[in-house]
Amino acid sequence: MGNEKPKAYKAYMADYWEAGSTVVFAKSAREAKKAAWRCESFCNRDYEYIDIRVRRCKELDSAYHGKIEMEWDNPEDRLAMVKAGWTCFEDYFDPDDCKECSGREFCSMYKDYLKDVEEENNNGNAC
Repeated sequence: MGNEKPKAYKAYMADYWEAGSTVVFAKSAREAKKAAWRCESFCNRDYEYIDIRVRRCKELDSAYHGKIEMEWDNPEDRLAMVKAGWTCFEDYFDPDDCKECSGREFCSMYKDYLKDVEEENNNGNAC
């Protein structure tokens, strides 16, 4: 039991969607909440510890590589997160940023963007 590998947990603020969310690794939900509170996403903000929520994110367990928190700006972490269904905030989505994104081929927002572009091109070519 002492060598138990940490599990992935999605951490977010209840009622504050604009705070975003993060993935932390811990051996229990209690530890995950403590870890999330220390993460850049939530520390030094006007949020309350009691508002942090965590839930298991089993699909990211295999992404653990010794770090407590996954980093969206790390290409390997981003790829794993996008494969698990994470995307950019819709308000900040910029297709130009997708050119360098490691998860673009798995991203639902990018796929929707390409579909919209294709539909616009097809409608523009109609007689």
